[in-house]
Amino acid sequence: MLLFGTFGSEVPPASQRADRLSRLAFVACLVMIAALAFMPGIEVDVHARLEVALLGLLFAFLAWQRWCYGNGLDELARRLYIEAFAITYLIGLTLFAFFGLLHSLAGWSVDPFVFMVLEPVRALILVWRTRQFAA
Repeated sequence: MLLFGTFGSEVPPASQRADRLSRLAFVACLVMIAALAFMPGIEVDVHARLEVALLGLLFAFLAWQRWCYGNGLDELARRLYIEAFAITYLIGLTLFAFFGLLHSLAGWSVDPFVFMVLEPVRALILVWRTRQFAA
């Protein structure tokens, strides 16, 4: 939903703005990572650290955009949206603590992009919590 919008047929302007900025940030991050690949003289470990820093900034910006959008909603919608956001954060924190434990005990490594799977989880929590208000 970060890249494709929100549920429903009528999308509010605040959501459209957040979606446009999110897409723009995503494309800008990809362009910067691609530009890093063509820069001569950068060591491999420095290159990897810069990529991770750019991805971290991208995820922070996307979360900030969603938080600002959630704060602009009316009271009930904001409560449901932020609750789904918080539950997803806790699920992600728990999963990656577990993955860290597996890494330290068994040397099993998890790709950080697995964290992107949490967005559909957030959307499902939001649907589940709003189901009771559907008429």
